[in-house]
Amino acid sequence: MANRLELKFDRLPYQWDATVAVCAVFAGQPRQEAVRRDDWGMPVFANAPLALGEEALRANLRARQARLGLPQSAKLWRGAGEKWPVNLDVEMETGTGKTYVYTQTAFELHKRYGWGKFVVVVPTVAIREGVKASLEATAGHFFGKYGVRARVAVYDSKQPGRLSDFANSPGLNILVINIQAFNARGEANRRIRLRQDDAESNSPLELLAACHPILILDEPQKMEGKATTEALKEFEPLFVSRYSATHKTRHDLVYRLDALDAYNRKLVKKIEVTGLRVRNLSGQAGYLYLAGVEPQTTGVPKARLEFEQRTAGGTVRRVTRLVARKENLHDLSGGLAEYARGSVVQEVGKDDAGGWVRFANGLTLRAGEAVGAVEADVLREIQVRETVRVHLLKEAANLAKGIKTLSLFFIDHVADYRVYG
Repeated sequence: MANRLELKFDRLPYQWDATVAVCAVFAGQPRQEAVRRDDWGMPVFANAPLALGEEALRANLRARQARLGLPQSAKLWRGAGEKWPVNLDVEMETGTGKTYVYTQTAFELHKRYGWGKFVVVVPTVAIREGVKASLEATAGHFFGKYGVRARVAVYDSKQPGRLSDFANSPGLNILVINIQAFNARGEANRRIRLRQDDAESNSPLELLAACHPILILDEPQKMEGKATTEALKEFEPLFVSRYSATHKTRHDLVYRLDALDAYNRKLVKKIEVTGLRVRNLSGQAGYLYLAGVEPQTTGVPKARLEFEQRTAGGTVRRVTRLVARKENLHDLSGGLAEYARGSVVQEVGKDDAGGWVRFANGLTLRAGEAVGAVEADVLREIQVRETVRVHLLKEAANLAKGIKTLSLFFIDHVADYRVYG
């Protein structure tokens, strides 16, 4: 029988600090298991209401903020039309385990106060699947620490009736849902708001609201559109906690582990970001891209330039050539007017950053820089090539130190390279 891979998890001190910070805001809340409600056509188990008034909650919050050296809230933050009194921000750098922290926080809140209905809201299907995988992977770990297993469910718009299992189950329940399930126009949005049959007295979303769940927003800066913020009010949460490295709207900050803290504690590796500069996007100058500077046996380096060139047939294409000092791009381009003024190479220099080239018109172009009309596709191509170039330079420098060099590409949307379903 094949051996089964089992992941081992350790609770790190800073992750525990983040969990305690949220729990401390509710110090003095009596522990009470889920409250059974029979006024919804079926038993619904809801989180017990907050027993603390806003003044006590604010005092707890300020005490925790003072202990952690955070700015103190003058009053509890509350958005327009929001009925819940508590909105907490947990700021944690990417790669420090936000998913683990808010999962642990759910277990700890259940242990301390009896609350058992949690809804994790995520901005995309891809993140939803990642959270689901994390909850599954850590199930045994948290059972070992708390002696409790959470019932984990992922909302499926094709089976909205399953939300009744979340609503009518006591104990610890965690539901993961992506915002498109309730804030987008279309069938998925309608299903969560429709009664399942004539006998039902409520919709799936009304069942969720009856539970007064604790909302956990993962990457909340991506959920600040009007449709989302209005739809979140329909959940009628007990309170809301938000987890991100880059909060856009600030609420009541209860814990912070920023990039500098994470690096100083050796929680993340050192990261260098290489920017790509594109100038003169109006296209009034000829297109130029400096891929790098290469040494020559003569001792005088040459610039590897990409520029436009007119072919014998009259068409214009982009070519890459090694160009030396005193060469004229107007001549090399086949007489293109864009390079008619000041396009003689005056100086080529080599340095640790890849080198530079200076032209007669005063333009200085450094390795990885582009000027002129740069279309989106060309920009992406340049970014890939520049990443490869810088990666090889870094790898050569780090190899002798025993450091592995990694290069990452970030994209705006998962759908740009993969479509789910």
